[in-house]
Amino acid sequence: MKRSLHTLLWGIPLLFSLWACDMTGGEGPVPVPDEYERVVILYSAGYNTISDYLQGDIRELLDSPSAYLPVRGGKKAFLVVTHQTGRAYDFTNPTSPYLLRISRNYDGSARCDTLLTLEKGTRVIDVPVCRSLLEYIGEHFPSRHYGMIFSSHGTGWLPKGYYGSEKSDDLVIWSAPRPSGTMSAPAGLVPEGAVPYTLPDPDDIPVKSLGNEVEQDARGKSWAYEMDLPEFVQACPLHFDYLLLDACLMGGIETAYEFRNIADYIGFSAAEIPAEGFYYSGIPRHLLYDTPADPMSVCSDFYIKALSRSGSQRTAVVSFIDCSKLEALAQVCRTIFEKYRSGLNTINPGKVQGFFRHNQHFFYDLQDIVIKSGASGEDLAAFQTALSNCVLYLAFTERAMSSIVVDRFCGFSMYLPCHGNAKLNDFYKGLAWNKATALVK
Repeated sequence: MKRSLHTLLWGIPLLFSLWACDMTGGEGPVPVPDEYERVVILYSAGYNTISDYLQGDIRELLDSPSAYLPVRGGKKAFLVVTHQTGRAYDFTNPTSPYLLRISRNYDGSARCDTLLTLEKGTRVIDVPVCRSLLEYIGEHFPSRHYGMIFSSHGTGWLPKGYYGSEKSDDLVIWSAPRPSGTMSAPAGLVPEGAVPYTLPDPDDIPVKSLGNEVEQDARGKSWAYEMDLPEFVQACPLHFDYLLLDACLMGGIETAYEFRNIADYIGFSAAEIPAEGFYYSGIPRHLLYDTPADPMSVCSDFYIKALSRSGSQRTAVVSFIDCSKLEALAQVCRTIFEKYRSGLNTINPGKVQGFFRHNQHFFYDLQDIVIKSGASGEDLAAFQTALSNCVLYLAFTERAMSSIVVDRFCGFSMYLPCHGNAKLNDFYKGLAWNKATALVK
């Protein structure tokens, strides 16, 4: 752990005027409930290339209809863990992460209060830091109903630093596995826990993918700090009614199965997500005031909003999953993967629906893989029944990020081992999904 919560500074007002937080107070003591009815947490890890967009998400929340912001001192709480850059693409000047509380004053005006200020340079995606922050929330905002929106970069099930480590070409369709390239650095120059990182061209389409939190040293070298799926689970001491992942490529069966014990429901995207992300103005109503809380509508709002956009922003390959049904799906898939292994090993990846660009060929449609493996009859019917029980909602635009044609989507992506490599296969064996299904042996 780089920084400890014991070094926190308390009660320092948030100085970023662009968030327009009302810090004036002046309304006297605020009652503190013994237990909260609902607590929503936005975990916004934005010390990276999309920091401006993640700050915009918080502005959207503050600008949402005031009737749906939780009243100050009430039994509903909307909390934000945020770590953003001081300026776009400036990773040389460390900033402080904050824990904020968004609410409305008794006159209806929006406000946000700074509950915690962490030491500059603290990374909120470090497992001990994330866990400590969530433990603090659990202690000071006790509730039987927690929900989390995680907003940052995401690279699905892949090992840290792997996405973007290969040279890629949008015009090439690879029909056979090829060796993995590596982004290397001289020995002793890579900070502990970091992976080498190449900053994208600022003119590239901004998406929520490629890393989590970025640092740049005096020599101009850039590093990324990321969580893999098992680390995310380690960082979550709370159980969530729902987990909404506003991050790229997280909509895989590997993600859902790894997270099945920390959340009852999960909403996520199998493809990249434009940096604008979810439709945050509608989130307070759905999560705090709909009865019961309606996280599935956050997913449908994202899709509906995408339909009103054009170009790369007209992208939504989104699903909402019941985690209690995943074990049955895993059992069916284990049978199919074993019975049709020869078919799995000879699938032509060019014939399977993919959700990736830049030759990052690690995210294919789960059902399409099962069908192309040769599963049919009772086996396919059992799979489709188990799948439909898991997937409560799915929707997809006709294209993703402009260049990906989406003809079909079952609700999950999955790795295609015959189009992978030994390094990925070895990492994949450690994931809970592979332990349950033996996809990779």
